Amino acid sequence: MTINTRIREIRKSLNLTQKEFGKRIGLTQNSISCLEKDGTNVTTQTIRLICAEFGIYEEWLVSGTGERFNSGKALDDKMLALISIYRELSPLFQQALICQAENLLKLQEEMNISH
Repeated sequence: MTINTRIREIRKSLNLTQKEFGKRIGLTQNSISCLEKDGTNVTTQTIRLICAEFGIYEEWLVSGTGERFNSGKALDDKMLALISIYRELSPLFQQALICQAENLLKLQEEMNISH
């Protein structure tokens, strides 16, 4: 798997379009399209932007070795789905989602349910 394929894999796993992905790192949709094509050179600056924005280990992105996410563990499908939903919400509803999640944590604690 090439770095170009790994970039495409990151974008797709986050359910982002090329335009959305590019906007997050300051590149156009056309630039992302080119980056995802095997054989296209990826600059060190672009690698660092992707890693910083999406929490990816640089070693994994460049060589495919090691852990993918630098959170200490890879995000599972449920977490990726939640992130995708959150990003689609307006700021008002993002805050409402956070409040609901906090309420669920309190309820879980009160019910003495372990995660």
